Amino acid sequence: MAHLERHGDGWRVVWWTDGRGSKRAKSETFATKKRAEEELRARRLDRRAAKPLGNRLVVPPGEAWRRWLLHLKGRRTPAAKTYITFIAQVYRRRIAGQRLTTWERVGAIDWAGIAASDFRVLRAWVRWSARELSQDVPAKLLTMKGPGEIRRPRASLLTDQQVAALLDRAAMHGPGNRALGSLIAFYGHRGENLVRLPVSAVDRAAATLTLAVKGGDVVRHPLLPDTLAELAPLTEGRAPSDPLIISHQGKPWRSGAAFAYWWYHEVGDPLLALGVISRAQRGIQNLKRYAISRLLGLGLDVETIRSITGHRTPAVILRYARTNEERQRTAISALATSMAQNGSPPGGTHESHNSLMRS
Repeated sequence: MAHLERHGDGWRVVWWTDGRGSKRAKSETFATKKRAEEELRARRLDRRAAKPLGNRLVVPPGEAWRRWLLHLKGRRTPAAKTYITFIAQVYRRRIAGQRLTTWERVGAIDWAGIAASDFRVLRAWVRWSARELSQDVPAKLLTMKGPGEIRRPRASLLTDQQVAALLDRAAMHGPGNRALGSLIAFYGHRGENLVRLPVSAVDRAAATLTLAVKGGDVVRHPLLPDTLAELAPLTEGRAPSDPLIISHQGKPWRSGAAFAYWWYHEVGDPLLALGVISRAQRGIQNLKRYAISRLLGLGLDVETIRSITGHRTPAVILRYARTNEERQRTAISALATSMAQNGSPPGGTHESHNSLMRS
């Protein structure tokens, strides 16, 4: 139900959405016929992959790949769209041109020579095929560990001055963007949870915030006076069911990922150019690290912090812990004050250590 059609100086794929006589759909126009033919083959494969398996027990790896892509496309989220674009690149690098007619042939791929990011994509495809399509995948493909990954150096914790500069920059694009950044920077919430907040989530009388978090739990905690003052204008004269956070475009953010992408380029990049922050400090995750590290620095127990941030396990809380030189100096200063007030521990001073070494 799909064919090639000449369009201007190029070619495009045309197909009927539900058989002949139904609405026609068109692809983008491609400069070469070869590229249009590739798109045509992909459309036909997608059509086959969309059909139920019925009594079929064995699904070729290529068809399983198409079914996995259709599954991901069904999510219709910005994050899924970005992931699918990356998957297409992995396919061209690792799968295209290989005759992977059986899962044994998939197992024969040189997995040891694959980059870590590509490995994760291929492993996700294999595991989904085994789980959702009940395919008899070689056990080693399900249990193998990924290749070593070169990790980026950890970004140092944002300072108070850097956070203030980031929030001021966000305020240039509207109070809603600054408020969203503040909620992440001071309470460690996920952006995905915050963009969905209704006006009723803010109880101005009780000075509290209530939000649904990952896993279906609900978190309710007090708000700082400054945060409450910042959120108050966003609730004035609005219905309880209205979205609390309105972007600079006059409408709610589509997702936390969309806000994070905007923050990275419109808030982080300008301050990077001014030398206020480093390249690794542009992302929105740095605000969450700032919030959680600050709460840990106050000596709060992990369970209390978790009840504010909404994370499900203490291990996740500790994963966000960071420090910087400013905090190191504060810690050393506090240690010096404590030693001056209470006396040095036995053998703890530099002089006693030097005396021991001389003896």
